[in-house]
Amino acid sequence: MVTVVVKEIAKQAYTYEDGAAVSDLIASAFEAGDTVNLSFKGIDGIPSSFANGCFVRLFEIYGLEKIKSNLIISDSTKQINLMIKSRLVFESEHRKTT
Repeated sequence: MVTVVVKEIAKQAYTYEDGAAVSDLIASAFEAGDTVNLSFKGIDGIPSSFANGCFVRLFEIYGLEKIKSNLIISDSTKQINLMIKSRLVFESEHRKTT
């Protein structure tokens, strides 16, 4: 298992680019066959721009099942969990209708 600490990669976890940088590390670990523990230690919340850069990019490449089975979210808050879930649910539903 690989641990990725968001605050070590993106100090603010605010922009799409911050999310993309985290997404790239997760994708590298997935490609190596690793499970990822994504730690939000020290971060209280994330905007949709960060969630899109990180989680929607992963969804587009790997799909929801791969994310659910290989990504563990730790040191999170309710707001972070809800943002991640809402973005992935929206993308999943959107893909079904297009």
